[in-house]
Amino acid sequence: MNRGKMKKVLALMLGFIFVISATACGGATKFDAEAYVRGVLDANYKQKYDEYAKTRGISEKDAKAEIEDTLDEQVDTELSGLEDLGTFTEEEKQEYKDMLVKIDNLAKYEVKEAKEDKDGNFTVTIEVTPSDVYQTLEDNSTAVAQEMMDQGQDVSQADASMFQDLLIQSMQKSIDGNTYSDTTTIEIAVTKDSDGQYGISDSDMEKISTALFPGSV
Repeated sequence: MNRGKMKKVLALMLGFIFVISATACGGATKFDAEAYVRGVLDANYKQKYDEYAKTRGISEKDAKAEIEDTLDEQVDTELSGLEDLGTFTEEEKQEYKDMLVKIDNLAKYEVKEAKEDKDGNFTVTIEVTPSDVYQTLEDNSTAVAQEMMDQGQDVSQADASMFQDLLIQSMQKSIDGNTYSDTTTIEIAVTKDSDGQYGISDSDMEKISTALFPGSV
């Protein structure tokens, strides 16, 4: 079992770029950077889509579909990198996706203040409490692999099904044993492009992910 491959599969890359318009029907409205960032985080980590949908100007149903479609594509991409193990069934893909959502739900954050600069861009402060769920994953995968070998399974010859068992059990162990370290703060930029649309860069989304879940990237 190549644990390096496994760690790569488990790393949840949050490189989304979200943009919204600062104008609404009937005239210009004041852009609320705090609400925007909170909506993005809640949609991605808590499956709460109301504020995200509002800032995007779409329905909650469409907002949910947008986030879930992105995650589905991500899962397909990650598991396609393990073709040497065989083909993962749709049920196995869904099980992996469900575990990623469980991990996302461990995210602890609070959007604090947004400061606007002279160009109309914002620096937003986010208070985060880091989870160790990914930091314990390698040790837990080793423990689960040993348990499987003790039961007579040769994990060095794992196929997709056996790898799935190892993957899910290891993730669940990390979730069950999750602890948090001291709360800290990070700053991200919400910037306006040439069309007047605001967004969060992929690098800042990754910054948030790394702060919430050290070892995830």
